[in-house]
Amino acid sequence: MQHLEFQILYFLQELHTPLLDGLMTAVTFLGNAGWVWIVLGCLLAAYPRTRITGICVLASLALGFLVGNVCLKNLAARARPCWLDTSVPLLAASPKDYSFPSGHSLIGFAGAVSIWRMHPRMGSWFLALAGLIAFSRLYLFVHFPTDVLAGAAIGTALAFLVTDLAKGASEHPGIMSRKGRRLR
Repeated sequence: MQHLEFQILYFLQELHTPLLDGLMTAVTFLGNAGWVWIVLGCLLAAYPRTRITGICVLASLALGFLVGNVCLKNLAARARPCWLDTSVPLLAASPKDYSFPSGHSLIGFAGAVSIWRMHPRMGSWFLALAGLIAFSRLYLFVHFPTDVLAGAAIGTALAFLVTDLAKGASEHPGIMSRKGRRLR
């Protein structure tokens, strides 16, 4: 399986152009430490109309960090492709933590799917961003395809869990906004 994954990564290395290199390093930067998703979650939580969505984003991110970075990365202890083949020049610093699952993908999909579940039209744009961030990890040769797929799947599952809990809680008769509207 790893042979096939390396073939995919090597194919992506043939796509490099200065324009794509700049775009992919910028896009992956957005996913670093989940900062863009954290800021977005805080902004959404700051407004009554999107408060529950913001809380869902932040809760999904927190769960994603615990499940992905604290637990699974250390349990799987999978080496990154850039550690195994050092002949491929990197456009970004080589990460120090393990490869499986992709934290950028996990956090990106946890945040984007949380938004999409609560506000589908707005969320579609963020799903595209999460997908682009996930792809950038392959392009930059720092993750295997299965790392990215697992990260996206876990992030999606956590977002569904959190948003389902939030939707269930908002249907409870005691959870109403100050103006008497159900929270979203």
